[in-house]
Amino acid sequence: MWFVSNMEDLIIISDLEELRAAMPRIVTKLGSPGLVFLYGEMGVGKTTFTAAFCEALGVDESISSPTFSLHNIYSDSDGREIYHLDLYRLESLGEFLDSGLEEALYHDHWVLIEWPQLAEKMAPPGFKRVLMESDESGNRIIRIL
Repeated sequence: MWFVSNMEDLIIISDLEELRAAMPRIVTKLGSPGLVFLYGEMGVGKTTFTAAFCEALGVDESISSPTFSLHNIYSDSDGREIYHLDLYRLESLGEFLDSGLEEALYHDHWVLIEWPQLAEKMAPPGFKRVLMESDESGNRIIRIL
């Protein structure tokens, strides 16, 4: 189910197949490759969103959470890199800077970041936000800002 308003796009997903079906439209809505911040509580599906996103772009390798490695890099069907970062374990801006991951903020390819709060102040203009939450029925509500 897809709803559109002036300020945001809203999609309600009840299962993985619906997410996969909606992902080409989500990719189109996000526009050209760039920085995408993924917001949502633990377990809401940020990594699942990233996996479906990568699948829609032709990535044929397994997508996993980079919680411990901090980042994973995948290649789409055209050989372009897709960065997937997870900043959950980082506790300060200093740790983020020490990790060297800030460099990913300025690439011209897709960079999806889970738990992006530490990177917000350093992000270049024009980054996209995806807000995710679950409702009382277990559906996932995805807002693209």
